[in-house]
Amino acid sequence: MEKFNAKITVKNKEETILNEIDVNYDKEKQYVYYIEKDDLKTVTIFNYKENILKRDNEKMYLELKFENNKTTTNNMFLKELGKKIELDLFTNKIIKNKENIEIEYNLFDEKYIYKIEKQD
Repeated sequence: MEKFNAKITVKNKEETILNEIDVNYDKEKQYVYYIEKDDLKTVTIFNYKENILKRDNEKMYLELKFENNKTTTNNMFLKELGKKIELDLFTNKIIKNKENIEIEYNLFDEKYIYKIEKQD
């Protein structure tokens, strides 16, 4: 597993969350794994091959599937309530290369941008 520093950005119209963290990249399985710098120590996995983002912490589990110009139905599981919620997500664009990814999507009628940028 390769390890590198990355800038992770999640942005909507109200806020921008930016973190520079070490990520692990599994070249064979084509996914990035990292632990966010939040109080819940959220474990995040992004699968480059399938364009799936998974986030897991003590309060919730979220899995988002991105497909260019399509709406996908996704799931969020609220652990404390034992409740599963279906989320409709529309992917506006996916831009990927060997070292970076940018996904623009709409969730709850709000536009988001998710980026992973490899740092030197």
